[in-house]
Amino acid sequence: FYDRVINDYFSEEGRFHGAIYQPFSYETQIGEEMDISGNREYHQQANLCDFMRRLLVRRFESSFGAFAKSIENFLAIHEKAEAFIRRTGKFILDRKLLEKICTADEEEIGAALEAYALMLENSVMPKNYKIYDVNSFVRKEDFLKHIAEDIELFKLLLAEIGQLQLATDDPKAASLARILLAVVNNVHESIPVDGKEPARKVVVFSEYADTIRHLAGYLQKIFQDKVLVVSGSISNSTALAIEENFNASYRGVHKDDYQILLATDKMSEGYNLNRAGLVINYDIPWNPTRVIQRVGRINRIGKKVFQRLYIFNFFPTEEGANIVKSREIAQAKMFMIHNTIGEDAQIFDIDETPTASSLYHKLQQNPEEAEAESFITGVKREWNAVCKEHPEVIDRIARLPYRIKTARQSEDNSLLLLRRKGLGLFCLRVNEDYENNAEQQTIVEAIQALRCQFDEPRLDLGPGFWTAYDVARRYQKQFPGIALTSQSLEMKAINNLGALVCWCEKENKSEIVPFLKMLLEDIHNFGTLPDYTLRKLSSPDISQKTGHIPKLIETIEELQKTLGKEYLSTLKKKLGYTNSEIVIAEEFRR
Repeated sequence: FYDRVINDYFSEEGRFHGAIYQPFSYETQIGEEMDISGNREYHQQANLCDFMRRLLVRRFESSFGAFAKSIENFLAIHEKAEAFIRRTGKFILDRKLLEKICTADEEEIGAALEAYALMLENSVMPKNYKIYDVNSFVRKEDFLKHIAEDIELFKLLLAEIGQLQLATDDPKAASLARILLAVVNNVHESIPVDGKEPARKVVVFSEYADTIRHLAGYLQKIFQDKVLVVSGSISNSTALAIEENFNASYRGVHKDDYQILLATDKMSEGYNLNRAGLVINYDIPWNPTRVIQRVGRINRIGKKVFQRLYIFNFFPTEEGANIVKSREIAQAKMFMIHNTIGEDAQIFDIDETPTASSLYHKLQQNPEEAEAESFITGVKREWNAVCKEHPEVIDRIARLPYRIKTARQSEDNSLLLLRRKGLGLFCLRVNEDYENNAEQQTIVEAIQALRCQFDEPRLDLGPGFWTAYDVARRYQKQFPGIALTSQSLEMKAINNLGALVCWCEKENKSEIVPFLKMLLEDIHNFGTLPDYTLRKLSSPDISQKTGHIPKLIETIEELQKTLGKEYLSTLKKKLGYTNSEIVIAEEFRR
C-alpha cells in the first residue's frame, strides 16, 4: 500500500491529476504561442497542483490518520467542484489560494481549503476570482474525466485505508508506542537510567494537528490518562497542567499526572518542558528550524534536570522525501541552509550544503545563545546604519571595479583577500612573513578584520604587498569546490556521466549530451542534486558494464523531465550567477 501511494498515485507520473488546481491547462492550448500572462498563469497553477500533490505525500509520511483526513477533505472538495460544474457550467479558482498557499502554515492551508469548498457548495462567484467557462475549454472532456478519476482515486484510498485498518493498526504509531513504553519503564537500550534523576517524561511533536489527534486515540488506549494532548488552542486548564507536569521552574506544586505530552508546533515556543528528558519528532517539518525550537523546550539552561537529553527522529523514506523535494531542488538548494537551519548558517561556500551533521551541530547549541542576535542580523543592522549615515558610500560601492587593492594601519603585517567565484565567497589571510603560510578565514573573521571607522585613512600599498598577493594568488587553486573522493557518490556519478558523454559522442547520440554536461557542471560547482539522485546516476558503473548504458539513459531521461532541460540555467539566472571573479585585497601594515 505504501509503495502504491508513493509510486503509483502521487509521484510525478502518478494517477493523481489535480485538474481542479490547474484549469488553465485544459482551457487553453499550451505551447510557445502563449503570452507572458498565459505563461504566468499556467506555471502558477502547475505549481499549486504540484504543491497539493507533495502536501499529500508529506501528510502520508506523517501518519495514516493525517493522510486519511486529507483524502476525506480532498474528496469533499472535488465532489463539490464536480457538482458546481454540473449546476453552472462554470469553474472558479481562488486567486488567494494560488498566491498564499505555498507559504501558509498548516492552519491557514486548512482554512483556505474549507473556505474554497464552501464557496463551491454555495455557488458563490466573487468578482476577484478567476471564473472559467468549462464549455469553452479546449480539453473539456479531459477536464471532466480527470476530476472524476481523482474522485475515484480518493474513494479507492479511503476504502483501502479502512480495509487495512490503518487508523487503528498503524505500524508507525506502534513503533512510537514501543519506544514510549520502554522510556516510561526505564528500560530503553539507548537511555541509561540514573537513580539520582527523576522519571524522564517525553514530548512528542508533530507538524499536523490531525496526526496528534490520530496518535492520541492510539496512545490513550495504552497509557490511559497519562497522555496530555495539545492539538489546537491551549486552554487555561491545559496551560496549568503543562506547567505543573513539565516545567521544572514552576513555582507551584509539581505533579506527575502526565508522563507524555503530544503536541503540535504551537508548543515549540514559549514553554519550559524541561521535566521531559526526551523529544520525539514524529515527523520532520519542511523548515527544520522548528525542530531546533522543539528541542529548545527541554534544553533550558536556567534549570538543569537531566545530565543528558535525548532526541529521537522519525525520518521520511527516501522515496517520499524525493517526491517532496525533487521539483524545487534545482532552484532552491543553494538557499536551503538559510531556509532550513536558520540565519546563523550562511551560504558563503559552494560545498556548504544542509546535512544531517550540520543540523545535529545546530541542535547542540545553547538555545538561549541561538535566540541571540545572529551574525547576519548584526551585519544587516550595520549596513542599514551606513546607508542612513553615509549614503554617499553606497554610491561609491556601486562604482567600484571588480578588483580592489588597499591598505590600512594595523598591529601586524598581513594581507586579507576575499574572492568570489560563482556562488562561493572565499577568504584568505597571508600572515607576516609571506612565506606560503596562507590560511583560510571564515566570512565572520574577515568582516571583523575589515571593520573600520568612516574616517580611517587609506595607506599606499607597502613593499611586501605584491609578495603576499602572489602567495594568495597561488593558494587560490586550493580553494575547495565540492569535496570529491574516489568513493564519493559525486565522483561515481561524475565517472558514469563522463563515460556516457564519450559513448554518446562515439555513437552519434548527441541529443542528451548537453543535459549530461549540465549535470556534470552541477555536481562540480553547485551540488543541487540530492543523494537519492546521485545514487541512481552512479550505479551501476557503466565504465565496467556497458550493458547497463540503456538503464542509465532511461534514468537521465526521467531526470530531464523532472528537472527540465535548462534547470541549471534557471538556477543561475535566479541567483544572479556570474562567472567573473571579484577580489578584495586589503593589506594590514604596522
